[in-house]
Amino acid sequence: MKKLLLVCALFFGGCSDIWDYPLSKYCDDGDAQACHKLSESYWFGGKLMIKYLTKACDNGHYEDCFSLGWGYHKAQHGAKQDFAKAREYYEKGCNGGEYKSCLNLGNLYYDGNGVEADRSKALEYYEKMCDNKGGDGCYTLGAMYYHGSNVEQNYTKAIEFFDKMCNDGGVRGCSVLAEMYKNGTIVKQETAKALAYYKKMCDNDDGGGCFTAGYFYEQGTGVKQDFVKAREYYEKACEKRYRSGCVNLGVLYENGKGTKKNIAKAHEYYEKACDNGSKSGCFNLGALYFNGKEMEQDYTKAAHYFERSCDKENGEACLFLGDLHYNGKGVEQNRQKAKEYIAKACELNHEDACKTYEDISRKIEN
Repeated sequence: MKKLLLVCALFFGGCSDIWDYPLSKYCDDGDAQACHKLSESYWFGGKLMIKYLTKACDNGHYEDCFSLGWGYHKAQHGAKQDFAKAREYYEKGCNGGEYKSCLNLGNLYYDGNGVEADRSKALEYYEKMCDNKGGDGCYTLGAMYYHGSNVEQNYTKAIEFFDKMCNDGGVRGCSVLAEMYKNGTIVKQETAKALAYYKKMCDNDDGGGCFTAGYFYEQGTGVKQDFVKAREYYEKACEKRYRSGCVNLGVLYENGKGTKKNIAKAHEYYEKACDNGSKSGCFNLGALYFNGKEMEQDYTKAAHYFERSCDKENGEACLFLGDLHYNGKGVEQNRQKAKEYIAKACELNHEDACKTYEDISRKIEN
């Protein structure tokens, strides 16, 4: 049996239907998923892949209609380029709600491939893409209007489709609009509107949206300054593993803003951020131990966290680490090593590090 399978694979590009008999039977009986599975077993392309993609498409597996359309459009999957067949299968996919089929069908009409060029028809399919998919389809259409790609540039239309995506729960649509209103790009700058979109992002489980909403409240950007609200949004961001949210939450607890001052809580959130790769989280932990503010001063732990932060290219952490090595606090005194850390801080454009490096270099030489 093994020998026969090997011969089949070597000389015929894959095993015949007999080896897939149960799936073949289900496929012949109209099971679209079985046909799709069979097409996947011929991933290298060829007549059998086309055969099963066709059966899957005909039985309502519309993603395979797109795959067939793409195959005939771009001469993929072992199919010869045939724009008429590409249009046929894109139409099936699009009518079945497969948004990429609508996009590519629109492209055929836009470019006049296999059909007479018709920009209005192309636009009809681009809009259908948005209707079919909502999120991703609307984002693509919004981007097309924004850049004037295959359609006449129209910022109003772009905003309309980004907004539709956002209202359908698509974070990318909210994000684009938030940045537009924040920076005054193609719209009048309105920080209150930007904040509303960041809040929508947060409501749709996006940590970055929660963080930025918190930052707006902390800074009083487009809204009355409110540290309690800032803390609430930073908490949401931190829960979603957005590191900067944990850092800023720690800062609020350290300074008693929007909450009762709590150094243990600040430590908890800095540590969470640090463990998730935040250089600021590691630095702030190091600073807590370095300063011994309402907790036991511990230069050894300070050096540990400054080193982790310095390794992540935080210039200030490198400068502090250099100071600890220079004075032998928490680490064995090593002035050459101190010089290296301070040089790194200077390379990272820390404001005071280059002058410190020159001073230390002179002292070591003397």
